[in-house]
Amino acid sequence: MHHFGRFEESALRAHPTFEGHSEGYRCASLVDHTSGSVHTGLSMNELEPGGAIHPHVHSFEEGFYILSGEAVVRVVLAHRCSFAVSLRGDAAPNPQARR
Repeated sequence: MHHFGRFEESALRAHPTFEGHSEGYRCASLVDHTSGSVHTGLSMNELEPGGAIHPHVHSFEEGFYILSGEAVVRVVLAHRCSFAVSLRGDAAPNPQARR
């Protein structure tokens, strides 16, 4: 499968699965079943400053990139161990990186 698309910020909408379980969260699907993908999903997501996605469970792996801002992510492993990580992203070029 090959898919070429374009992200439009105006496509960001509240995700129905997280309605009532998040604040300030919007997403836009880039790849999903409607584009021919059976097992893979890819989306652009936005979480407003002060926003939150309530704790939830995944039966599969999930990965994400933070393009700008920062987030605190809490992970619980097998209901026994939990940890929180503060992540920061900045998609702007770093002029110091070339020195």
